Amino acid sequence: MTWAERAEAAHAVLLERYRSGWTGLFRPADPPAAGDRLRLAYWWQAQALDALVDAQLRAPTVAGARRIRAFVAGLRLVRAGRLVNDYYDDVAWMALALLRADAVGAGTGRLARGLWRHLIGGWSDTHGGGISWSRGQRDYKNVPANGPAAILAARLHRRYGDPADLRWAQRIVEWIDNTLVDHATGLVWDGIGRRGDDHVDRDWLFTYTHGVLIGAHDELAALTGDPRHTARADATTDAVVTHLCQDGVLQDEGDGDGAMFRGICARYLGARNRPRCRAVLLRSSEAAWSNRDAAGRFGISWRTPPSGGSSLAAHLSGLFLCEQAAALERGSPGRGRAPAEPD
Repeated sequence: MTWAERAEAAHAVLLERYRSGWTGLFRPADPPAAGDRLRLAYWWQAQALDALVDAQLRAPTVAGARRIRAFVAGLRLVRAGRLVNDYYDDVAWMALALLRADAVGAGTGRLARGLWRHLIGGWSDTHGGGISWSRGQRDYKNVPANGPAAILAARLHRRYGDPADLRWAQRIVEWIDNTLVDHATGLVWDGIGRRGDDHVDRDWLFTYTHGVLIGAHDELAALTGDPRHTARADATTDAVVTHLCQDGVLQDEGDGDGAMFRGICARYLGARNRPRCRAVLLRSSEAAWSNRDAAGRFGISWRTPPSGGSSLAAHLSGLFLCEQAAALERGSPGRGRAPAEPD
């Protein structure tokens, strides 16, 4: 069975067991928990939209394009037309997904740009710069908000050519590098100011914070040709392989939001096409695929099968990994990078 076939099988499980027919959005768990019909799980929905785009890029179909349009319509319906929420990291993920959806003909570029204007409003000079994590905690700045925003700005520049977007991408990445990176090890600290002071969360080391910084540097390297961005991405990649893997498999990071983290890291490792990245992705993919449950769902661990169901985040994370393995198999860049035009 090829990795493309495995990715298609995992995508079918996503559609069959998690997708809500009447909205086109996705339920947070299978089987659904009490209250799931009222729970949007906003940033998980952004990742689910990314999964729909992945499938359409891998194997374009009329049905796939229709699902993407239905998702966007359903999101606008349940959000009453207002796509922002109180968390800047969530909004950045949604904007990235909408920009990728636009590249496969969904007509969502204007929505992505609107969310980008909202993100810029989260920037302040506290802690030397950076976009806030949330509107309710403006002095807390972290990589989950700033990394995706930098990638978005770079991709908007590539798509529309506005030099201001490129300057924003460079400004955000420079702030992360100066504030939240241990340059001795390449490790990326999560954030600063969470406690209301200048404390840096140096013990919060997650795969996805490393992944988005790798992605941001690679985007800027491609746009500017500056080798320093490639060197920084290489250093962060080495940190992932050295410190955030267990026996060559991306580390477990718990349930809830943490179940999504490894899949996001895999996204940006896959776009690098480096031997160390390929080794981690393929070893992780084999582990995750071998430990699905009888229904084909991925769980919070890629070492043991889930029991009693699985969350949308956990399944998406495994699906992203399969998509990366499929991209490696066909010799094309992984899903981290958005195409300039539909494939």
